[in-house]
Amino acid sequence: MYKLARKGNSVDQIKRTVEIFDLKILSLAIPYLTLMVSCSKGTYIRALAEDIGNMLGCGAHITNLERTSVGEFSLKDACTLEQMSQDLKTFGMKILEKRYIRPVDLFLKDFESVLLSDYELDKVITGVPIEAPKDLSSFSNNVLVRLYDKQKKFVGLGETKGNKVFPKRLINTKNIRE
Repeated sequence: MYKLARKGNSVDQIKRTVEIFDLKILSLAIPYLTLMVSCSKGTYIRALAEDIGNMLGCGAHITNLERTSVGEFSLKDACTLEQMSQDLKTFGMKILEKRYIRPVDLFLKDFESVLLSDYELDKVITGVPIEAPKDLSSFSNNVLVRLYDKQKKFVGLGETKGNKVFPKRLINTKNIRE
């Protein structure tokens, strides 16, 4: 949206309900105000700044924006490639796995999950939809769900459509049975 606005194009903002969980003033040195905002996904911080400026009657815009966390991850979890490279040289691959690599499904923990039987797993691997579990059958269409095998190993994502779950994105299907 901001890229279009910078080109001089008029942009209609999409109205949506968002939540501001916390808003702290970190510093005030007129005309600058530094805030820390904890908010729901989909929040346009630039729009929030504009709204605050309009309420104060002076207008406002963003001069610097830094995302400090997303879900489970924060800047304290971040590292540079140089840091990873040095750790690899010093400690070997095990330290990278322990310190830096996270399971892919950690990013998806807010999605519902489906535990697949061997029969359902075979169907999913070959692209065939399965019956949605009863607790998912009331979901609307196009809801993403996490798929797991009997050993609770992440298999991929499925998508609900009616009373079915369709395989959407599977990972490493060659090694699922190993």
